Amino acid sequence: MKRIIAQLLLCCLLLAVAAPAGAETAPLRYAAIAQELLDDWLEERYPDISLEVGSGPNSTQEAIQMLESADAPDLMMVQSRSVDIYALLQSGLLEDLSGHEEIQLGLAQMYQPFRDLVTSADGAVYGVPYAMQNRTMHALPQTWEAAGLNVEDAPESFEALLAFVQRWTALVAEGAAGDVRLYASGEYLMDERRYTLWLTDLLVRCWAIRQQAAGEAVSFDDPAFVALADRARDAGRALAAAEEKPGAASLSLYDAGLNAGVGYGDDALDDYAFPMRLNADEPFRVHGSCWLFVVRKGSDYAQVCMDFLGNLIHRTDPVEQRNVKLYTDIPEQQFTGPEGEAGYVLTPAWVKSYRPERLFFLCDPFHTTAAYSSWEQLTLRFADGEITAQELASGLEQALTEE
Repeated sequence: MKRIIAQLLLCCLLLAVAAPAGAETAPLRYAAIAQELLDDWLEERYPDISLEVGSGPNSTQEAIQMLESADAPDLMMVQSRSVDIYALLQSGLLEDLSGHEEIQLGLAQMYQPFRDLVTSADGAVYGVPYAMQNRTMHALPQTWEAAGLNVEDAPESFEALLAFVQRWTALVAEGAAGDVRLYASGEYLMDERRYTLWLTDLLVRCWAIRQQAAGEAVSFDDPAFVALADRARDAGRALAAAEEKPGAASLSLYDAGLNAGVGYGDDALDDYAFPMRLNADEPFRVHGSCWLFVVRKGSDYAQVCMDFLGNLIHRTDPVEQRNVKLYTDIPEQQFTGPEGEAGYVLTPAWVKSYRPERLFFLCDPFHTTAAYSSWEQLTLRFADGEITAQELASGLEQALTEE
């Protein structure tokens, strides 16, 4: 009889690990933008578990509300442009994944800063990074040399960039810049407002990164922001007036990485990345994006979710392609890409220069359609001189609240 009871207890335990009590009707709730990642795996490993898919959160507040709701997702994928992942990882609403061996093996294959990102001071693991991307603007050494400048002297903060714009404007006025432009890589290429728009865009991002990194709510209605915006417009207008619009053969001191990304080749080395900071007293940060999986604390499907995440991130095939900005051990064949895609072909020099500890995952303060549209219109009106820097700041403050 004791043996029969022991066998029954073992069966109950195994069933509890595989799925929650009454799971024949309770679905595994998954909030994400990539349904197929879990759908195919679940069908193969746990075919008896049904899957209920919903959209991932569009804000930090929505992510918290979803995790606290009665029909909370068991597994959630978040994107750092929409959700403050630093705040989410410290919310107390997430399952500790540190006890799962395969998750730990997968994390061990990643760069240390990303392991640190999801690991608390006491060793708990509250998330799993899935992909990384950066929007880093780089100084281009060959162009700086062509302009008679040393790239090692490139500005290392927004305030230093404003001072450099003034010096560059003087060189342009003297005719000493040749066919080199300060910035001839972005979407403002032929616009008279191009430098004001570029500098204002940089200012907004640097300002937001500084506040989010300090754990503060992003706010633009500040005299310091207003003063920097005025300086940016004055410098941008002066340079646009002095410099001819770029032609097909014009060179640029900076690339368009901030808005377009420039891959991971020799023309995108982190040695020449522009720091997204207001002044040199702040840490060196570059703007990055992170896709992160989290499991709701107390989920009945926690073990199933952990099994999925361990299988997802632990790379056992030595030739399987990896996200080069996330994983350290990259297969040799990833260093050879299709012809004609030089900017997006991985090179050993890029790997050597890569500084993942500099990445900061900014939660875009204008990530809704309405807020982004307001931001665009405000910066255009500011560049046109229709509104003052104070009105720009006040308008951006209001745009922060637009849904």
